[in-house]
Amino acid sequence: MVTRHTDGVTTLPDLNPLGDPVAFQLNVNGGLARPSVVQLAPDGPDAGSPNRVLNLARLVVLVEDGTWLSKQAGAQTLVDHHPEFADAVAEALRARTERRWMDPRLADPLSALLLDRLG
Repeated sequence: MVTRHTDGVTTLPDLNPLGDPVAFQLNVNGGLARPSVVQLAPDGPDAGSPNRVLNLARLVVLVEDGTWLSKQAGAQTLVDHHPEFADAVAEALRARTERRWMDPRLADPLSALLLDRLG
């Protein structure tokens, strides 16, 4: 974090050197972990991740209510406000518990709702 003070002084954070190369694993869509994969697009191999539905659910709640919730709390709040998504949310929670993929088409109506709310 860079802080600029009113007296014109800039404060920089202490940085600890990292090894080279820096080993990391990133899975933005929250699907099952796969080393050395960076997946940024929801329509890629991780489209069937149950976390896609759960993240969409909490994003809709954030846009509608201004509240950022956990995946489970966001899913429950979404279902409370939009019961038509109960089946998709229930399947996502089951698939997440069972550590398996789900039909990615179940997320499509939820994606459409989010786009509508953002538009």
